[in-house]
Amino acid sequence: MSSLTERKARLIVHGDQPYNAEPPLDRLRASYRTPAKNLYVCSHGDLPDLDAAGPCRGVQSVGI
Repeated sequence: MSSLTERKARLIVHGDQPYNAEPPLDRLRASYRTPAKNLYVCSHGDLPDLDAAGPCRGVQSVGI
């Protein structure tokens, strides 16, 4: 997966916090299937730019 900075360069950003972006229309029309790099991004909070070589963070949950 590419970094958040690289993804921002490929998408049309409508909002930075929360981050909301979409690919240009010509890239959506280029193929019947949409590659992952061209997916819409819609979030309800800020996205951290994590370093893959940095510390590992996990999510833990108690079962329902």
